[in-house]
Amino acid sequence: MSRILTPLASLSQISKSPSREDGIPQEMEEDLRAYGCKLIQQAGILLKQNQVAMATAQVLFQRFWYITSMKQFGIGARL
Repeated sequence: MSRILTPLASLSQISKSPSREDGIPQEMEEDLRAYGCKLIQQAGILLKQNQVAMATAQVLFQRFWYITSMKQFGIGARL
């Protein structure tokens, strides 16, 4: 039985995210994404959610930033 793998994002989406196209440095974007996932994990623990719910929220968080620039929300405005 073959398994179909569906990646979170294509390589082109990863290398050319809307945030990077708007001038947000790659390191800053990656740090903010990791911090957001950490906050989701901490909130899930405090709310006594299961790991599946937290992981789903983190996936949705990442997908959002693959189609939206952080600059639209004032991130990196002072760069």
